[in-house]
Amino acid sequence: MSTDLASDEEFDDETYVTPKESEAVKQLRKSLSEYCERQGGGSPYEILRQLIGHDSFSELNDAEAMRVHKDFESRYLSVEVPID
Repeated sequence: MSTDLASDEEFDDETYVTPKESEAVKQLRKSLSEYCERQGGGSPYEILRQLIGHDSFSELNDAEAMRVHKDFESRYLSVEVPID
């Protein structure tokens, strides 16, 4: 085994920044993206920022993603959905 530390250039940043998303977060991301496409543009990150104050999907856990999804439906899709 080598004790040499690898330099920063040897690693691709994407290898380390690709967290595995839960199904709830994937569904929320998909819904926001599809909505933006139907509206003719825009960013799902902008909507996420409006809903929860930041635009990072990676910070959402399952429960929060489902709550945000319900909030998104009631605000943007005019669906009456109770928020727990």
